[in-house]
Amino acid sequence: MGNLKTCLKCGRALDEDAQFYQRRDGSKADLCKKCLTMHIDNFNPETFL
Repeated sequence: MGNLKTCLKCGRALDEDAQFYQRRDGSKADLCKKCLTMHIDNFNPETFL
């Protein structure tokens, strides 16, 4: 297991490399993959652009 990072939404400490998306600048997102994908609606481009 790599470095642990805490998700700002759910508060869980998760593996930074496996459970957080990486931004283009190399940093990791503040929300874990599960919490971040809860906010995406495939029929509304404003939720993912």
